[in-house]
Amino acid sequence: MRSSVGSISSAPEASHRLLHIVANGKNFKMQHLEFASKWVAEEFVKKATRDELQAVISLLASSSGALKGMLYEPVMHTVLSQGGCFTAVPVMYDNTSTFWRGVEEKLVLDRCTTQEFFQVLPKIAKPQVYYRPSSPIFPTMDAFMCGTNTCDIFQMTVQDSKELDASKLNSLLHGLQLPAKVTPRLHFVVPEDRYSDFKLKAGEIWPPKRRQAALRMKLYIVKGVYARLQVCARSGHVGCHAAGGGRKLWL
Repeated sequence: MRSSVGSISSAPEASHRLLHIVANGKNFKMQHLEFASKWVAEEFVKKATRDELQAVISLLASSSGALKGMLYEPVMHTVLSQGGCFTAVPVMYDNTSTFWRGVEEKLVLDRCTTQEFFQVLPKIAKPQVYYRPSSPIFPTMDAFMCGTNTCDIFQMTVQDSKELDASKLNSLLHGLQLPAKVTPRLHFVVPEDRYSDFKLKAGEIWPPKRRQAALRMKLYIVKGVYARLQVCARSGHVGCHAAGGGRKLWL
């Protein structure tokens, strides 16, 4: 199946429950295959990570568009849930909806020991649990994890920009019901080749108004290096001493 994804259609008919044949919109002569769903892509990544790790990394590096997005998200779920030190840059904004980058820093995430799916946001988030919505269209986030003083919310994307909506952030934070001492941080996790140029943009409802919950949210762009998956597979954990790991890895 791996050799067929993103290539000219040549897979046997039995593979079509997992892959969809997509033809171009002009003359339908060129065809390529894509995963049938995000679930199929994730199961493919799980198995391939065990059996053909380097092939997954190579496929990610050579793919683009929707295919890359479907592969990138499950790979980064694996990487982020293992914790460690990540390269990140904070993003600030003003009342005119102008965004600018701050000073690059190292983001330290604790390793999660459990992964849980939810339909409704848990009222009390447990530490060291990597939470993911059951619905693939859950608004604003793809996963989150909570520590003592922070709640890290992740949105994976292979696009070159994202729009922010204050009403969606308000709804998310009302659902999370975080204590006042906990700082919510929204991380846009992007591939290494998008990191330098990735931009946040003001949506129709932006910036947040005074006293709205969305004003609490800190914004970051995180360099999501999928080659880091190799270290996850070898050691079972990517991290530094501060994150509970046995070594430092700065990416």
